[in-house]
Amino acid sequence: MVGIAKDVHPSYFSINSENTVFFIDRNDRTAIYQLKGKEPLNKLEYAVNNDNNAPPLNLSSIIQVNDDTLIIQDANTRIPFWLLEIKQKKLTPLKPELNKDYESSSIFLNDTDIYLRFDDEIFTMVNGGLQFIHKFENKVQAFAIEEDKILFTDWSRLQFSTQDITHDFGIQFAFIRHIVPAKNGIYWLATDEGLVKIQSQAFQTFAQERGVYSKVFSIIEDNENSIWFAAYGNGLQRLKNEKHLEIISGYEELTKNLSLIHISEPTRPRLIS
Repeated sequence: MVGIAKDVHPSYFSINSENTVFFIDRNDRTAIYQLKGKEPLNKLEYAVNNDNNAPPLNLSSIIQVNDDTLIIQDANTRIPFWLLEIKQKKLTPLKPELNKDYESSSIFLNDTDIYLRFDDEIFTMVNGGLQFIHKFENKVQAFAIEEDKILFTDWSRLQFSTQDITHDFGIQFAFIRHIVPAKNGIYWLATDEGLVKIQSQAFQTFAQERGVYSKVFSIIEDNENSIWFAAYGNGLQRLKNEKHLEIISGYEELTKNLSLIHISEPTRPRLIS
């Protein structure tokens, strides 16, 4: 385990093919850290290239485009997304042109495309511009895209759309922050009730016992099918074979509790169309 100072709290993060982690500090939303193996924690230095006099940064999520480039989401809606060039130490606004104001945004990256959500609409980035993909009936919190469906949540309910028809998984969780389509038809959710796995319309929760926080911010599946996740108060963790919990970074006084993970029995909800 790599120790992290008590005033540094991993929240949303990204990971590359070499298991180098970049994460945003939950308590300092301008700070981006790099965690590589057993090397000391590295706070990235960057200069903000901002000609628009935007308000101070309030970074809220992060994805990795390649080994040298991150896209960072900003909770300030004037400039919702930034491009961070790590070697050049430069943070530059991404400026998707929209013809209307919006209240919230989020981002999703699959193997080939970058998708941006503004309120109830999804766009993909094409040649530096935006191409419209889908419009939801209501505003959504998190979304993910597969070949034949769009998964989304309105904070608590998981739903999906296929050919403009919306279906409900028939399950609810407190505050769904992140949706990750994994391999073999498995979906992982980051919720306030813990890490949630959905397979064949049945779900399981992976949560901490004995009073340790279960609130999960973000999830990533690595090349070995392990699930990495950042949990409130618990640092960064990795779940191997859905049984073994490994502490990647955290706080020494919590380590003895973090191995006490409770896995619920599979529950099969009724699918509502």
